[in-house]
Parts: sequence; structure tokens; C-alpha cells
Amino acid sequence: MKIYLSTFYSSDLKRSANRFKMQAKGMQIYDKIFMFTEKDLNEDFKEYVNSLLKLGKKKGYGYWVWQTFFHKKVLSQINEGDIYHWCDVGCHFNLNGKTRLKEYIKILEKEPTGFLGFQYKDLEFKNLKNNFVYPNYLEIQYTKSDLFNHFKLKDDDPIIKSPQVWGGSFFIRKCSKSMQMMDEHYRITRNRFDLIDDDEKKFLTKPMSEFIQHRHSQSVLSIIVKKAGSSLLSAYESEWAVDENGNRTYEHLSDFPIIAKRDKKKNVFNRFFDRQKKNIKRRINQFQSLFKN
Repeated sequence: MKIYLSTFYSSDLKRSANRFKMQAKGMQIYDKIFMFTEKDLNEDFKEYVNSLLKLGKKKGYGYWVWQTFFHKKVLSQINEGDIYHWCDVGCHFNLNGKTRLKEYIKILEKEPTGFLGFQYKDLEFKNLKNNFVYPNYLEIQYTKSDLFNHFKLKDDDPIIKSPQVWGGSFFIRKCSKSMQMMDEHYRITRNRFDLIDDDEKKFLTKPMSEFIQHRHSQSVLSIIVKKAGSSLLSAYESEWAVDENGNRTYEHLSDFPIIAKRDKKKNVFNRFFDRQKKNIKRRINQFQSLFKN
């Protein structure tokens, strides 16, 4: 059995990519680390992503639809029983959490569906002595009704009011069931953008009253793995919690391997360019305010 790690970064995030790879190597767990960029997409997906960018779907470089391309690419190259770990480039690896990372692998080896994910539910560890709050982000809040309808989920289905699965980090053991799940995820993200899109003007069904925002391909993945009955740990083994003062904190993650800091650092040129855009925007606002007064 071999263990593979995969991530994606746009060319302006080279600094974060270098940091990610260095930290991942330091864990001494992974047999190979795939560092993908937009150049690694095939022509079909390049055209697909570019078409979305032209429509203004710039968040997540086209609403993260490219993720499933890389899942499919790596899974097609590895052997049955091998482990595939997808992790967002904004995450940090914590060497003090290496023991827990090994536990993830052990859990996955015994998981019938071949999928180990993390959902936004309470973190329950006896050795954690704090009063932190772990927000439960529910499917009903972050998935549009059109997607519920696609999966034929009725209003009283337990999945709808369960915490959503985080798409930023998960583990797959290659087997027939996990391949079936990831194939379904791929087909939807590639061929059914209407189920990914968060444009409420295009929703076919009115969202439920608790609805806040659609989470694109993450919402799709979340429902697929829940319907399969996959093992799901708490996303707060990686995500920030809320401390006693109402502030975000990572203090509870000292012994966990993956920390979702999301500090994606751009190169010098792009940081300069971003600053100039902000300066120009600020000056335009100042200029417009003169006429309002």
C-alpha cells in the first residue's frame, strides 16, 4: 500500500505551494506528492474552467470544478488499496499531529466505502479541556434545494439537517465503492454546472428558510459520501473554533495533522498588483464621495 497526497495551486500561489510541499514531506508519510496547477488540466477542462471564468465564476478558480479532474487523474494511476489524500494548498501540516495522521490511515483501511472525510460537527476528545464552540454548518444551510431534488432527498431526510462535509481535506482508499462515488462526483461537476452554480436567480426550486449559501462541489461531495454511509470525523480536527471571547482560534489543534489556515500567499508581483488594485478602488470611492457630498 502506498500513500499519495495531492493539491492544486494557481501560478500566483507558488510561495504557498512550496511551503505546503516542504511541510508535507516533513511528515514522512507520503510516498508521492502531486502538486498540480492549471497547466495540468486537459484541454476539455481548460475550456470548461475558462468558460466559467468568463461568466464571472472566479471564486475557487471556477467554483472548484477542477478538483474532480485531479481526483480522477490520480486515482486512475494508483493501485487498488492505495491511499489518496486530497488537501487544499492553504492547509498547514503539523508534525505534532503525525500520530493522528497515521490513525486516519488505519481508520480508512477498515472503512467499507473507502472514504474518510470530515464534517462540521462537534469535536469530541476527552483530553480537550476548553470551552470552545464548534459551529455546526448544516446541509440545509449550505446546499440548494435543486441539489436535494437531484438526489431525491425529501424534506425529512436526516441528511438535509446533518452537518456538511468539508471538501478541503479527505482520504480515499481505492476500491470499487470509492471509485463509484468519485465517478459520480466527477460527472456532476463536469456535466451539471447547474447543480454547482450559486446564482439564486437560476434556482429552479425555492431554497428552504434556513438556506444561507450554496457550497458548489463541496455540497455535491457531502451528499454523495453521506448517502454511501462513509466514516466522517469532525472538521474541527482541522478547522478553527470559537473561543470564550468569540474569536477564531486554532489552539485546540496542537495534536492534529492538518490545519486549515487558508493563508494562501501570492508571489511578489501579484501581491504588488493586488495592492495597486485596492489603492485604485479606494481612490475611485474617494472621488465618487466628493460628488455625493
